[in-house]
Amino acid sequence: MKGKLLGFALAVLSVATIGVVQMQANAAVDSSPDCDQWAVIWCGSYSPADARNAVQNGAKNSPNLPKIFGALGIQAGEISGDYRAGIVYQDGRVVVNGKVVATNARMAARNLGGNPIAGTNAGVMSVSKMGSAQTAMVKFDSNGQFVHAIMKPCGNPVAATPKPPAPKPVAKCESLKAVKISDNRFRLEAKAMAKDGAKINGYHFTVMHGGQQVFAKNVDSNKENAQVVFESADPGNYTAKVVVKTSEGPRDGAQCTDSFSIPKKPSAVCKGLAIEKISRTKFQFNATASAKNGATIKGYTFSVYKDGALVQTLPQVTSSKETASVTYEQNTTGKYVAKVVVKTSLGNRDGEQCEAPFEVTEKPQHPVAVCKDLTIEVIEENAKFRFNGMAEVSGGATVSGYEFAVYRGNDLVDTLPVSSTAMTASTEYSQSTPGDYRVALTVKTSEGDRNGPQCVATFSVDKPEEKPGVKVTKLVEGVKYKRVGVNVEFTYQIAVTNTGDVDLENVLVTDTPESQVTLLAGNVGTVANNTWTYTIPVLTVGETQDFTLTAKVPAEVANQIKNTVCVDAPEVPGNPDDCDDAYVDVKKVPVCNPETGEIIRVDESEAGNYEPVDSPACKPKVPEELPQTGAAEVVMQLVGATSLAGAGAYYLASRRSNN
Repeated sequence: MKGKLLGFALAVLSVATIGVVQMQANAAVDSSPDCDQWAVIWCGSYSPADARNAVQNGAKNSPNLPKIFGALGIQAGEISGDYRAGIVYQDGRVVVNGKVVATNARMAARNLGGNPIAGTNAGVMSVSKMGSAQTAMVKFDSNGQFVHAIMKPCGNPVAATPKPPAPKPVAKCESLKAVKISDNRFRLEAKAMAKDGAKINGYHFTVMHGGQQVFAKNVDSNKENAQVVFESADPGNYTAKVVVKTSEGPRDGAQCTDSFSIPKKPSAVCKGLAIEKISRTKFQFNATASAKNGATIKGYTFSVYKDGALVQTLPQVTSSKETASVTYEQNTTGKYVAKVVVKTSLGNRDGEQCEAPFEVTEKPQHPVAVCKDLTIEVIEENAKFRFNGMAEVSGGATVSGYEFAVYRGNDLVDTLPVSSTAMTASTEYSQSTPGDYRVALTVKTSEGDRNGPQCVATFSVDKPEEKPGVKVTKLVEGVKYKRVGVNVEFTYQIAVTNTGDVDLENVLVTDTPESQVTLLAGNVGTVANNTWTYTIPVLTVGETQDFTLTAKVPAEVANQIKNTVCVDAPEVPGNPDDCDDAYVDVKKVPVCNPETGEIIRVDESEAGNYEPVDSPACKPKVPEELPQTGAAEVVMQLVGATSLAGAGAYYLASRRSNN
């Protein structure tokens, strides 16, 4: 801050100023750090976080910060929130974004006098003692009002008088009234308000009826009142609403709605005529009517017609009620029509809904009801049947239902009810248990239950023909054909399945291979004379039993060897009932034994342990030059040639066998 004072003298107690560079017509704004004796925070503070940290924890050459900030009502925890960049001027103004947000600014500073802050070297004074202007961090509350400021170059806290904010524009819909012009015509009167710069742009009226909008109209006006006329012929309750269009947006509210009603017109109708039969010749006529919205009922007049001609008009029933009844008796048989006319304050009311037919019938005969017949149809042999029942009624008797009872011997097996008023009834019935059955039909009538021998029928369910069956399958090591080694054990798998619909007993299974295969043993059963046999005690329907045999081929065989298994069940026709085969073979190939120089035959699986037959290790050794020694040597030469020829023939044979 040195060099920024208007005047400076050592040890002179005079009025000093902070941040003054020179007096100019336009204030110079200082933002450079003040690292001097007048700064509250040494070298200033340039962020709320730095200032808060300095007040809470202290800072270099800056003692007693909580007391100094507290003297202006600023606590460390309050140094946060909405801070904005601003300027504190020497004349006491605090300015943000070119707008004055506070006046009468005062500050705390060190060693400049003012109102002393106890326990510190600082005091509170007017900002007139500082330079022309200082950059500052300016805090605002949630309403946008000035709270305090902190000068950036020196960290000096600042208090000031907040400048009241300019009033905000206000616009409001104040009221809506529905003024009755007539029963079905209303004038909707709206009032609005706009001030402090707000403007009214127009009005939007709507009317709702029965949950639907039935009216909408815009009024372009900038006045504080507007009105429209609404008219409807539909009675009921209505709700009117207005939305005021303003420069501040649409304005409405509960005060801008109003309800009104359009009354219903008086009405009167004849609603209906019902006829209640008391006996064959006696009837009661019951009329209903309705009178609403001021209309009244005065009486009822009943008339009877036959073939369009008036038979009789009954005395008028004088009544204001919405129902009326009369009793009418007619002994002449035939079809009639009753009519009623309702006398009302709005005139006579009648119509097709107030006419009803009735009939006077002949005297009934003695009621008769019988169960007439029962037949049985076969839908599926030994499985499904249809029972057909027939009834007959006369003299007013009626049918209410049928009941088919199924018996086996004297035991009731099933009861099949059928609800019907017809003269015939049918029902389907399934039965799989063999036996002889009897069906008895009972007809439910107004005269009681009706049955009889004519309503009894029989049917039979025969025992289904049994179809026994058995199947056997055979594999060798899980396949139908397998190559095996000489004198190496392998296994056969046998499966016997009951494929019929009856259980089988004492099922004989026999396995006999060709002679080149030697059977060793089975997991059950016995092996004798190279044949395995086993008798299955019981093989149930669908059941499969599995067996395993071990065997081997003792010697090399040129061809495939067949092994056949057969099964025979006493219940299944034929002998045997089923058979299946599996095949093995043993193949040896010629190879060269390099250890002996001989051509030998081994299992194909072991050929890799030897050399090919054309290997040099097994080629005949021929001397480069034979000694010429007489007749004995000639004989030996012939023997050697013969041996070579034989070896060559054997080699060719072995090649053919190998191929």
